[in-house]
Amino acid sequence: MLADAGTVLFMPKSTEALMFGRRLKELRKKRGLSQKELAAAIEVHQFQISKYETGTYFPTVGNVIEIAKTLHVGIAELFGEIVPEEAEVKNLRLLSRFRDLETLPKEDQDVVVKLVDAWIAKGKIRKLVS
Repeated sequence: MLADAGTVLFMPKSTEALMFGRRLKELRKKRGLSQKELAAAIEVHQFQISKYETGTYFPTVGNVIEIAKTLHVGIAELFGEIVPEEAEVKNLRLLSRFRDLETLPKEDQDVVVKLVDAWIAKGKIRKLVS
């Protein structure tokens, strides 16, 4: 069931949702946060964090981004992907664009990172609910 931006996505417990939930719980505990503290940080009810961790609910894209920021991890890490520090870049066009972005002020770079994180999260969520 998809709803407006302020609601969660209810979905059957898929392998991906369960894996996301386990990873969320692992990262939350690693940061020393309770479900209640994480919920307060991203402005949701503690019940939702519990449901995210059990794979019953899946957070909205906005909440995925807020969770990642609160836990100080990237979206890829939140989804359990291990990204090597110096991964080989296959798309040189993207690499060139990101090098150009490094010349922009930090505030502009932060906006671009948030946009990219949101787009990646959207794609991952789309995979989970399809």
